[in-house]
Amino acid sequence: MSLIAASAPHNSDMDAFEKAAEWQLEASNAITLVRETYPSDYAAGWFSGTAVNVAFASEVPAGANDILAAAGYPYAVIENFGASESEIISVGDRVHAEAIELAGPGVEVASGPIIPDRVFEITIAGEPQNGRGDLADPAAIASEIVARVGAESLRGFGVAVHLSKPEDLGDAGWGQAGGTAINATDGQPSCTSGFVVTAAVGSDLGVITAGHCSNNLQQISPNGNFLFNFRAEHLGASGDMQWMRSPVMMDAWFHYDHGLGRPVTGKNAVYVGSSICVYGRNGGRKCGNVDAVNQTLTTSSGTAGGLARTTGTAVQQGDSGGPVYLNTTALGVIKGFGAFNDFFTPIEPILSRFQLQLCLDPPGCQ
Repeated sequence: MSLIAASAPHNSDMDAFEKAAEWQLEASNAITLVRETYPSDYAAGWFSGTAVNVAFASEVPAGANDILAAAGYPYAVIENFGASESEIISVGDRVHAEAIELAGPGVEVASGPIIPDRVFEITIAGEPQNGRGDLADPAAIASEIVARVGAESLRGFGVAVHLSKPEDLGDAGWGQAGGTAINATDGQPSCTSGFVVTAAVGSDLGVITAGHCSNNLQQISPNGNFLFNFRAEHLGASGDMQWMRSPVMMDAWFHYDHGLGRPVTGKNAVYVGSSICVYGRNGGRKCGNVDAVNQTLTTSSGTAGGLARTTGTAVQQGDSGGPVYLNTTALGVIKGFGAFNDFFTPIEPILSRFQLQLCLDPPGCQ
């Protein structure tokens, strides 16, 4: 049973934005290889213009230069960044915890490192209060966080705080508009389906979406409506994810815009500067860039880490779980929206945590 009645896209189907960014998919593989080969040395990778930048905690391993040079793209390495990626993530967790405590109960918080700027950026959606019960200003909150974490522990990073209206930050799980719809049958958040997957062990086939969405979801399809069977969810350090078993056959395709489909031909990691597109049932298709990774978002649903943050997209309520992609490559699923940025869970942590395989065309779901 096909979810999408469409033919495979040719290059003419890709807009100028996606065509210009195709090189990043191959270049990001080189960054990923360096990251996996030298985990204790690797600090961060990002794109700037047509160049690849990779930072290392101290000296650059000789083999890392070989990997980057072999990719064939202009690259620059930054030595003595002061911390590895895992160390930066650990400090970011402390920063987020202090921001949550200072903001107080019921206030939503997003935070994470902005690597090129060497700053932990925090957005608080609501009215944070200091220890005296007074409204605190952003500079006072930032100073208090630095004092609590310790300037030396921040590894050369600064702290910046932004305040926004409460409704400007949250999950994107509500909505009953058209597009690719997965409707809740229990009054919980209705969402957008992501990519088609199969279990690495066993015969289960279904879709991934966001973990904060309902566990009782119904697919609305031109070929008929049906209920998914809940399999697993996670809302925590690895992101915001869920996977549902389908009672019918599905194809290795995804909606990239209202009524338009593409085959999935691969998956990829994202880095700062990566070009991405998103699609949700209400917000439709928007393209932008990743401006931060390893971000943490605390909403009424709970806290999710390991998120990528975007600019240029326009996620709306109901878009949660929708595909994040570039051309025919799967990059992740939508998490939620922010006052200034949107967020998504990268694809690989979802597949790894649930032991899933992404359906690819060819050969299709096996």
